[in-house]
Formats: sequence, structure tokens, C-alpha cells
Amino acid sequence: MLRNYIMLTKETAIDHVTNFIKDCLIYGINIDRAILFGSFAKNKQS
Repeated sequence: MLRNYIMLTKETAIDHVTNFIKDCLIYGINIDRAILFGSFAKNKQS
């Protein structure tokens, strides 16, 4: 099955992860660090 993927900007990706971490904290899940990987981490985004 083909899925629709949306290309995120670096800022949008960070916003999504930040919101996810905040949601985890609300439910008592502590996250010490998050690591950005992939094309943005390598600065080779298309």
C-alpha cells in the first residue's frame, strides 16, 4: 500500500518531536534526550 509522506522542514520535525516529548511527560514517561537522525542530521536534505 502506498502512503502519503510529507517532507518536513528541520523546524517542523523538531516541533513534532518537542510536542511528542511534552505529551510523554504528561503521561509520566521521562525522556532524557532525543536524537535527530537522517538527512537533516547529515545536512543532506533533498
